[in-house]
Amino acid sequence: MDPRLTVYEPAALPFGGTYTGIAQFTRFYDKVREFYDFTTWQLLEVVSEGDIVFSTSRVRTAGRNATMHIAERFRFRGTTLIEVRVFTCDEEARE
Repeated sequence: MDPRLTVYEPAALPFGGTYTGIAQFTRFYDKVREFYDFTTWQLLEVVSEGDIVFSTSRVRTAGRNATMHIAERFRFRGTTLIEVRVFTCDEEARE
């Protein structure tokens, strides 16, 4: 990771915003661990081209009866991660 890593989280999330640097990443990521139930995390797909890696996954939210789909775009400079952009959507509730 680049020490100036920039992470963009959707504003709709409780920890939404832009975070720059490892210290900011560490502070907000505690909130990420509280929000998602990582025991349910499913990595669905990973594709890459050049310095871009794109992944999709599905995860339950902790304490809620909801599932989120997450797309993450990772940008590298060589082998160093320099940027992450996160996109989310809720899964439609089914009866």
